[in-house]
Amino acid sequence: MTEARIPYQKLPIRSFGWAGPARLWLGPDHLLQVSTTSVSERYRRFYLRDIEAVLVRRTNLRLVLNLISGGLAGLGVATGGAFWWMASLAPDESGAIALRVFAAIFGLFAVACLLFLLINSLLGATCACFVQTPAGLDRLATPGRSRQARKLIQRLAPLIAAAQAPAPETTPAVTP
Repeated sequence: MTEARIPYQKLPIRSFGWAGPARLWLGPDHLLQVSTTSVSERYRRFYLRDIEAVLVRRTNLRLVLNLISGGLAGLGVATGGAFWWMASLAPDESGAIALRVFAAIFGLFAVACLLFLLINSLLGATCACFVQTPAGLDRLATPGRSRQARKLIQRLAPLIAAAQAPAPETTPAVTP
């Protein structure tokens, strides 16, 4: 006996959180969140007719990541500069080469941190997204950026409104 497959649309919103990657799928009458770890998958289904609100709250995660990345970049520049300065004071050339190699490694580390800082800033503000249902308030693992959350709400709003619209009343046919 074969089961009928539900046609799902993969939403272009995904995230990678502390627990692993997560993805949203749109079914004919529900939103499905799939959270994956290395050994398991977790599914959470939100029926469109039950969604009372989609809430988006800005978070400070982008600021925190930028501060950490900027601090590490500054530390890499300072350490690389210190190694370069020690290389200029080294009495023999073999010691100076080793110190310059360490300076280059710390310089590359600083460049990588600055690149991460730039990409994180360009991606936009971070947010937490929640779905309010009669069962309570549930956090969506995705989206993690405000721009993605706006796109998700624009996509879901008409579908939720259509699912929650009252069914047209049928009047019995009256025969004269």
